[in-house]
Amino acid sequence: MEINKKITRDYFKENQNLITVKTDKTKQIAIMKRDQYDAKMIEILHDKHSFKESTIDPTKVVNAKVEKYVNKMIENKCINKRARTKYFNAHSTSPLIYGLLKNHLPEPYPMRPIVSTINSPTRNLSVFFNNILKPVALQNPYDVKNAAELKKFLEKAVIPPTYRIYSFDVTNMFPSLNINTTIKIIKSKWDKIKVHSPIKNLDVFIEGIKLVCCNGYNRFKDKYYIQLKGMENGSVISTSIASLTMTALLEQILKNTEIHVPFAFKYVDDVLLACDAEQVDHLLDMFNSYDKHFKFTKEDEDPNNKSISFLDMTIIRQEDGSFKFKHYTKLCASECMINFYSNHPLEFKKNLVYNLAYNALLRTSAEYEPDVKSKLTKKLILNNYPNYIINQQYKRAWRYLHYSTNDRNAKEEVFYNTDLFDFDESFFKKMKKVKINEEGNRVYKYNQNETIALKTRITDYFNVNQSMKNYNYNLHLDLQQKVTNQSNNDKNNKQRRYIAYNYHPKVQKPLETIFKKQSQEFHITWKYNNKIKNLLTKPHLTKAQTT
Repeated sequence: MEINKKITRDYFKENQNLITVKTDKTKQIAIMKRDQYDAKMIEILHDKHSFKESTIDPTKVVNAKVEKYVNKMIENKCINKRARTKYFNAHSTSPLIYGLLKNHLPEPYPMRPIVSTINSPTRNLSVFFNNILKPVALQNPYDVKNAAELKKFLEKAVIPPTYRIYSFDVTNMFPSLNINTTIKIIKSKWDKIKVHSPIKNLDVFIEGIKLVCCNGYNRFKDKYYIQLKGMENGSVISTSIASLTMTALLEQILKNTEIHVPFAFKYVDDVLLACDAEQVDHLLDMFNSYDKHFKFTKEDEDPNNKSISFLDMTIIRQEDGSFKFKHYTKLCASECMINFYSNHPLEFKKNLVYNLAYNALLRTSAEYEPDVKSKLTKKLILNNYPNYIINQQYKRAWRYLHYSTNDRNAKEEVFYNTDLFDFDESFFKKMKKVKINEEGNRVYKYNQNETIALKTRITDYFNVNQSMKNYNYNLHLDLQQKVTNQSNNDKNNKQRRYIAYNYHPKVQKPLETIFKKQSQEFHITWKYNNKIKNLLTKPHLTKAQTT
């Protein structure tokens, strides 16, 4: 059904007591009465334990704190004077709060408060500290990116007969984050954090973390509310701090407990684990005792089919302790998509069917594939897709998964390090003339955390059959010619190589000053997979010596 935009716009102009609200998790649009929406938001903001109404706009006060801290960073030579305006916004505005409707929960549907921190006083500093903490937060054995990655882990897992799988979920994760716990974690991981940070003084770093975490406030209906605990759901740095907190929690509990936990995985505020059914309550108490602000709820297996849903996949425990999997969609998930009769290219519609089938099959064991196909077919028929396209694209996805699985799973990322490169000064002079494209067709040049880095994309390869570990190479000027002459229509996309040159000066300097010398020491990481085997070494890279 096509929506007439003019009629819709006129309808909302005539009925200004109605508003559209985005839903939480389901990517739908809900229509609510404005009074009903305001009442739900005011109920959240009037929680005396979480918010406090302010009679003045706190923006000037917070901005003054940010300016003072940025000046301190300049004095300590963490950043240069030119970067002052990057982290201090003299024209910042107060962040706005809005709500997402949780229509996947029972009525009355609650709201999830989200704070839009765009152009807020601490926004730029939050980005700065998030770029430092994020690499450390991602270095843990518990994170899973998606259900397909989780399935890959669990396919090899087997648990004893008395063990069950459970899901522990944090109640109100971001408002529950404790700054004292965060500081303890930063101190314990400081050796890893300072590698990514231009701030080498721990006290100065913690002062900045407190500044961006403890000055939360928002505006709603021309009234200002100061956040009393936790962090805003919408702050740039909150996700990294939440990940660090969850990782520290799992490390402490799983290493110090006598309860056997065969596996534990986390995705934001959800933890999937297995343990003995008689000991799960004790394990839950240990999770809840880690921090008085952190409270977990437990979800058990469905007793009928011994299954539990995690992300967009149902995990089914077998009698022998192994697992089977089935693609899962929530009951409130929308069935809407591009209609087959819409004015879109046919290839778009075919690829839509293919992607839906591919993602569903990727999360499904073989014995449940007919059920997945039946559900997918029903959904597509409701959007007028003909059976021949559904069957065609489903078979295409099925064949790719079953005939390419071994090759895809065999991909192994290998890392080789080199330490010394001889740089020709004209290499960098010519590089400045190359057009810089953010999408990286030719040359990347970026400046982040006072680290100057250059990324060069090339289409030449290494002969990985040779033992290349810890080799040193000489980089010659003809490499630049290879880069600048690279075609945008190069068909060897899968065989392109990436080289990153990183230099960390104490104070940021112009590019030509940094690379004035004929040679500098750098740490280079070469990354490739086993598909690039049997390729010949190109003459522009010659072996210098073996360490």
